[in-house]
Amino acid sequence: MEIKHPATAGTLESSDIQITLSPATSGVAIQLQSSVEKQFGHQIRSVIEAT
Repeated sequence: MEIKHPATAGTLESSDIQITLSPATSGVAIQLQSSVEKQFGHQIRSVIEAT
């Protein structure tokens, strides 16, 4: 999939996730900031990378 324009999905509700995508020259960069990162950070990154 080619990302052509920045896009955001999700909410800022407690323990939810908000994802922002933007075009990049190569690869994927993941910046995760979450209060549940210690619990779910690995799973969140895995889903992002697999999608």
